[in-house]
Amino acid sequence: MNTMVSGGLSVMLLAVAAPALADSVSGQFAVEGKAPLKPAAAAAFVAEDKSTFVLLTPKPVDRAAIAKSSDPYSVAINDPSLRGTDYLAFWVDAKGKVTMNATVGGTQYMDTSGLMMGQKGSLVASCSSNTPEHAACSVKTTKTVKFRDEPGWSLDMTFDVAVTPHAAGK
Repeated sequence: MNTMVSGGLSVMLLAVAAPALADSVSGQFAVEGKAPLKPAAAAAFVAEDKSTFVLLTPKPVDRAAIAKSSDPYSVAINDPSLRGTDYLAFWVDAKGKVTMNATVGGTQYMDTSGLMMGQKGSLVASCSSNTPEHAACSVKTTKTVKFRDEPGWSLDMTFDVAVTPHAAGK
């Protein structure tokens, strides 16, 4: 009987821990002439427009504080762990379109897998999961993206992250 209780407890503990273990990020954002950004942490939230907001960062952010906000993006990018660091922010809409707003080396990079100002974006996105509970996507560029005389950049990222629900309101 003790083995059965112990085994059941182990299964329950694994089930509770599973969402945290599932969060992963791999890949890089590279700017010509600079060391690539290789995020180590991923967090996801439901954005104001009901899309999934995914944040890839060097260090974990305070998910609980961000989940309490009606504007997770603003709270997330102002998280103390991000001061002076680079990050990648993605929005995944219900149809799988991915939009990126990255801050790397003090420069902001924006792109999409859909249309931006009437032009086809440079991102290629494929999501195996895009639900209110979970986002798993691969987002990349097929060639270096160049704007005027600025250094070119490229992206090849994969993330698999549990979406943190909004904290219950009063």
